[in-house]
Amino acid sequence: MTHEARRPTRTGSELRLPPSLCTWTLDHPVLVISFFTLVTVACAAKLGTTPLTADPLRVFVEQTAELQAHTDRNQAFGGDAGKTIIVATNEGDQLFTARLFASLSRATVQIEDISGVQSVDSLDTAIRGAGGGRQSSRSVAKRTVARRRLLAGEIPADTGRPDRYWPKERNARRRVEFRRLKQEMLADPEIAGLLVSLNGQYQAIVVALHPAEILGIDEQQDITRQIETILREQGLGERGLYTVGLPISNLAMVAAMKHSFVTLLPISALLLGILLLLAFHRFAVVLVALTIGGCAIVWGLGVTAFVFGELTMLVAGAPLVILAVSTTDFIHLTSAYEQSLREGLSRRAAIIHIFSHVGGACLLTSVTTLVGFGALIVVSAPTVRHF
Repeated sequence: MTHEARRPTRTGSELRLPPSLCTWTLDHPVLVISFFTLVTVACAAKLGTTPLTADPLRVFVEQTAELQAHTDRNQAFGGDAGKTIIVATNEGDQLFTARLFASLSRATVQIEDISGVQSVDSLDTAIRGAGGGRQSSRSVAKRTVARRRLLAGEIPADTGRPDRYWPKERNARRRVEFRRLKQEMLADPEIAGLLVSLNGQYQAIVVALHPAEILGIDEQQDITRQIETILREQGLGERGLYTVGLPISNLAMVAAMKHSFVTLLPISALLLGILLLLAFHRFAVVLVALTIGGCAIVWGLGVTAFVFGELTMLVAGAPLVILAVSTTDFIHLTSAYEQSLREGLSRRAAIIHIFSHVGGACLLTSVTTLVGFGALIVVSAPTVRHF
């Protein structure tokens, strides 16, 4: 009795795929491998140039016009449209000293010169407000003159430089009494708790990015890195440096996405490889399974990149799902293939047999998975649709 004549144990679903399709594939290996290679290379190349996007507004708001209207309203009413970076440094008892304020002045000027930065607010640029300490006679006189001109229907002319807590002139800085400066700043409600902590040991720098410029993750990361470098070089934040703000949150989310790709995915692949090795006792099986899963991940993310032009937050979790689903079908097919070999079929006959009998079941599971995840396409949030 020949191998082909033996009747294998029936496996899989009643849904059978046409054996002729499998036969054609086996008869044209060069064409099939070339096609898979071409698609894989194209998707991988696209992934290499596709940005990771973590802007919460953009990835959860569907209408571009609606998002732009929100941004315009935010700017019109004085908002920052999520483009503010706040850096706090712990200076301890050395905060209100001539050395630190001189360093802060140099740092403020350097940060203002960074491309993409619109303005910088710090203790160096703080202006005396109505809630501050005793105002100078010059400041009171300027306010009085401006008030009289307004009441007379005139537009006041430029009243001169603002009355800063930390003056720009060197001679004036030498005359600053820092104990009094500390008392006045902590008594000013527009500064205390905002630019300086109530205990007088932490100071904050508010960096407003240019609202008209579209800054990607790389640009935001570069600006943040430059700010931290400048502060370190000026001797600020030696006891602690902290950054907050929506751009910082975006960077943290992108870091989490990269962690999912770079760390979690390899660990998952390693665990699946160990399980497959324990089940089938052959490295070749593990290699084939991970290769198929890797191609599926590259194809899935590559198509997403081609269609949407970006990869958003939830897409970072897709590779783990793809790898798990592909490995499940691979186990079904490989188990049926080895069973067919044990029953006496040749390799070619076994492949055709499992394609026809087990392939239908795998196709059904793929279709149900497709329908389940495909339902997310109707969700309004773009990042969910991408996933």
